[in-house]
Amino acid sequence: MKHQFTTHHLIGYIYNELSYMELIAMEKALKEDAALAAKLAILKESHKALEELQLEPSKLSIQNILNYSKSSRYEANVM
Repeated sequence: MKHQFTTHHLIGYIYNELSYMELIAMEKALKEDAALAAKLAILKESHKALEELQLEPSKLSIQNILNYSKSSRYEANVM
């Protein structure tokens, strides 16, 4: 029986979230299906890029948080 693997399965493979039986079937399919292996390679590259991505809040977001903190501190002291 041939298993139809989806992008969801490939992502599960990357994150080690497949069951043992799914893992065995996936590894067999990857050896036999060049298109599936190519799709996995693209997803692995995307996964690596996401891990390397540096995210920062905008300066406006930081300023809003600081302003809220200042106003909350004042309200706490008044009560």
